[in-house]
Amino acid sequence: MTPADAAWLQMDQPANRMIITALLTFDGPLDARALQGLFWRVAAIPRFHQRVVRPVNWFALPEWRDDPRFDLRAHLRHTGLPSPGGEAGLRQLVSERMGTALDPAKPLWEVEVIDSGSGASALLIRVHHCIGDGVALVRVLLGLADDPAPLPPEVGKRPEKPRGPLEWARDRLVRAGTFAQMLALPPDPPTLFRRPLGLVKRAAWSGAIPLLGLRGLARRQHATVNDVLMGTLAGVLRGALLEAGRPIPSREIRALVPVFLGARNGEMGNRFGLAFVDLPVGEPDAGERVRKLKQRMDAVKSSVVAPVAFDILRGFGLAGPAAERVGVEIFTRKATVMVTNVPGPKARIHLAGRKLASVMVWAPTSGRLGFSVTLLSYGGDLRLGVAADAHIEMDPQVLVERFEKELISGISAAD
Repeated sequence: MTPADAAWLQMDQPANRMIITALLTFDGPLDARALQGLFWRVAAIPRFHQRVVRPVNWFALPEWRDDPRFDLRAHLRHTGLPSPGGEAGLRQLVSERMGTALDPAKPLWEVEVIDSGSGASALLIRVHHCIGDGVALVRVLLGLADDPAPLPPEVGKRPEKPRGPLEWARDRLVRAGTFAQMLALPPDPPTLFRRPLGLVKRAAWSGAIPLLGLRGLARRQHATVNDVLMGTLAGVLRGALLEAGRPIPSREIRALVPVFLGARNGEMGNRFGLAFVDLPVGEPDAGERVRKLKQRMDAVKSSVVAPVAFDILRGFGLAGPAAERVGVEIFTRKATVMVTNVPGPKARIHLAGRKLASVMVWAPTSGRLGFSVTLLSYGGDLRLGVAADAHIEMDPQVLVERFEKELISGISAAD
């Protein structure tokens, strides 16, 4: 196992499971035989029939080994929607599963086939983060499509290697300075979005938001779609604080934002660093919030923050679980929310003979973080997934509805 993947394995705690959760819905009931064939194709991927073998000493990394007792049936579950059914029942089911561990004696994934009463037309998929990040798992999804599907463009940028000893020394100095700056960041201020964590989680998700409209809004503001989304989140959090009668913190709260590194070459695993990005919740003007976030995101992209954070993550993996817990605790005190944006398939695909109607994803949080926002595009639409610890004083569904309302309002104004 690579040190970065080992870091995600060791981060797993009862109050924060390092499991990526995805809900796939289809345009009709799934055929049982076609579905079985799909699952066998998943099981043929090495990471999905390998289990994790823990090291016998402190100086070794965990290993991937083929599971000699692999049984596909042990990774599949068939369930009906809990009452009251519909989307509310789905939200309840996803929320319940988020706090549940995967069996460490088996390959770290499972699929739940959900029957809504008129046949199985949804899949709830849970994959441990040590198997791969969002970009890697999107590629797995595309590889399972009934018809060949084009891969999304490679995201992220591989850091340039220093040329010559002088440039190497300069690069080391810059990286050391960046690490010191990250370490010196003060903890995030207490707000209703930060609370001691428990075992119960709550999930919510948005409807489809058209990417075409979002791109038009971003062009109008001379920003990227991601800048607009981050600015919208800052506005929604500001509104939640004001409505709850809480003061706006004098110091801006931070998001932890994954920055993907390039040159994946189709491999599984994790290839990203985490950057701290200040969210301008104190700014009352929506356009100014986007402008500030564009500046901050541009600064992150042009810096060595992502490679340094990736090196820190690999260091955690090499240090072992006890040392990693201390490091994760230090760094996650400096942020309030994890915000992940993953590009999914541009065109709609078919799986097991059915059109994949929608994809919702929830990335896990770590350490003290109990609140994540995950954005995934698919087939020309964007969907927002929010996961929150039940102790956090915020209803994820209300936050999603406000996010949708603000975005759609902005798109309408841009038109």
